[in-house]
Amino acid sequence: RGCACRGTAGLVHLSCLTKKARVEAEDSLGRAGTVGSWMGCGLCDGSWYGPVMIAMGWACWKTYMSRPDHDGCHGAAMLFLTHCLGEGREALPVVKAYVASLQRVVDSTLHYNPLDLQPLRVAQKKLAECYFGSGQPDEALRLMRSVYTDGLRIFGPSSEDTFNAAEQLAGFLIRASDEGFFEAKTLLRKHLPSARRTLAPDAEARIKLAKMYAVTIYIHADQSDTCRDDRFEAVSILEKIVRVQRRKKGPNHPSTKHTQSILDEFRQKNARCYP
Repeated sequence: RGCACRGTAGLVHLSCLTKKARVEAEDSLGRAGTVGSWMGCGLCDGSWYGPVMIAMGWACWKTYMSRPDHDGCHGAAMLFLTHCLGEGREALPVVKAYVASLQRVVDSTLHYNPLDLQPLRVAQKKLAECYFGSGQPDEALRLMRSVYTDGLRIFGPSSEDTFNAAEQLAGFLIRASDEGFFEAKTLLRKHLPSARRTLAPDAEARIKLAKMYAVTIYIHADQSDTCRDDRFEAVSILEKIVRVQRRKKGPNHPSTKHTQSILDEFRQKNARCYP
């Protein structure tokens, strides 16, 4: 099992999953260039995770890898594979190849809408993650700053693309050095009010932005041994996120469990510091 199904649901042969995904995708492939049927469970509508996700990613790519660069499902399959492989050394060459493929498509297009750049921008964000996961933080920050500033110029400050880029850049900043916390905190405070106004509470971009902000202000307060209010604000934000994730994804989903573990850690620290 690698989805949000509960009880006896969600148990199936991998070969059956790949065949079902391939058959369901046939009607839309060539029109919309989508491989959505490969990405999640048809019963619970949850995304795959764990070994099942990796296996489905490789099976999807092998199915459509022979199609040309400009074919939508070729790019979608490669994007899905890069998502499945994570953000380490194993994924780096795959993501580099994907970025190069998308850049060739953009370079060969005489007139394009800014939205046509979205696949390339998503791939560049993924490449930045892979650089960081491979021990190249300077290269990751350089690329992510470029992606963020380009997004502001093209899509404006209140788009999901910009929210996602801000969240990722903030994550790089706080991982790169202690000095990055102040810049990350300022960046997230700039975008979080807009995300709360324009996105639903369970929107993934809003959840990620709020979660990154909570982690940033708590760790910064912890390191500087100040800002008691920030510590309790972080816990309050995470409590709300966990409630949303439990309702939407279930208590055993990796995203829910990850947020819960951070929340538990911050609660314990608060209890020790402010008995």
